[in-house]
Amino acid sequence: MTTAIEDHLVDTKLSTLWLWGEFIGVILILCLIIILISIRRGHGMITSNRFKKSRILITNGTSLLSRELHHQLSTRHQCQVVLVSDSKDTTSTVQKFDLTNGNVVNLNCDMLCHQQMNSLAEYVWNELGSVDAIIDVEEEVQSDDVCDVVQQTGTNIQRFLNLVTNFAPKMHQCGGGQMVTVRSNINAAGACISSRSDVLNLMQLTHNQATNFIVNIQLTTIFLNNQGSTFNVGGLMHYLGVTSELTMAEVADRMIRGLQTGKDNLEIKSRRSLIDFIVRKLRKQDNSELLCNSNISTSLKNCQ
Repeated sequence: MTTAIEDHLVDTKLSTLWLWGEFIGVILILCLIIILISIRRGHGMITSNRFKKSRILITNGTSLLSRELHHQLSTRHQCQVVLVSDSKDTTSTVQKFDLTNGNVVNLNCDMLCHQQMNSLAEYVWNELGSVDAIIDVEEEVQSDDVCDVVQQTGTNIQRFLNLVTNFAPKMHQCGGGQMVTVRSNINAAGACISSRSDVLNLMQLTHNQATNFIVNIQLTTIFLNNQGSTFNVGGLMHYLGVTSELTMAEVADRMIRGLQTGKDNLEIKSRRSLIDFIVRKLRKQDNSELLCNSNISTSLKNCQ
């Protein structure tokens, strides 16, 4: 009797251990799948380098994000980049372009003034011939006051409207292009997309291009999400010694990669997730192994 009870207890423990083993195995498989998907997104989802040697205009040229976008597009993608700063002082709008190594001098323009924006468009077209893409980096509202938020939002929409009315017709005549808006307030996503649709309809009515304008001009909105992600575990990240905030270079890189996928709406999270940390560690390990193998091969050749 005692032996039977002991055998039953042993079988129960083995069954429990087996169930726990299956549970842990499923969790590990799911984690592996998530990591593989993340790696694939980081490397294989980009359809093409659509910005290679393009001519790109970036607004809010004094911001760190705009300058980082300028740096990566000009160095990694050999683009000719125009940085436009929103300023009342327009003395530098007549500066000569310097296209050495894909760099362009900063230009100043009052982007709320339709006449100055028109002059800027004419000047850029005379110097570059055309513009393939415009990235409008909107200014972030630093105040929590409702009036300030409404005023800045209205200013951003007016700026974008001036960009569209002065640049989109020229882009359309040159074969089309892409207009990108970078917004820091993800909560205003619905209103933002609606306003872009209204602008598109306005351009169709103004220039009678209802059939071709949608095809030639792609309107893209990027939302910078500062709220982190589902996989962001602050305590664990801090314990592992990982900085949760992405660097400006990482944010710009994710924006460029996202734009290359051809999507109309993108969300860029400015906080690093635990999955990102694991993927980066795996990539660094792969790179170190490749470097080690390369050094070994070089040493063997030197010995021979």
